[in-house]
Amino acid sequence: MIWLTAFGAVAAFAILLRGVGVARRVRDVSSHGTSALGVLRDGTLDDLAKERAMRQHAVGMLRLFFDLTLRIAIAALIPLAALLLLDSVGVLQWEAVLEYTLHWELLLAACAVGAVAFWWPSRRR
Repeated sequence: MIWLTAFGAVAAFAILLRGVGVARRVRDVSSHGTSALGVLRDGTLDDLAKERAMRQHAVGMLRLFFDLTLRIAIAALIPLAALLLLDSVGVLQWEAVLEYTLHWELLLAACAVGAVAFWWPSRRR
């Protein structure tokens, strides 16, 4: 029961990451970084114009950082809240589930679920 609950929490986290738009935001960060590199490589801009553009990119990246952090926190808090609720009604033991999440088997399964959650749906398009 504990391994199934721990795996369910990890799988829910991976699915929620996609549901709250983390993958889309990661792509936004990547394209924003590529644009910033394009500014640095642009030979038509003088140093002052490059500095202004890089400041704008830095502010945009900072916004994306906070947005991405908030989305990941939401995706993590939902399964954790469910585990705490199950612990409070006596269905499972919080400590036992958290201890099991550190086993290599679960970590390997979490990597597999994460790869499927992020790679496979984007390749179907």
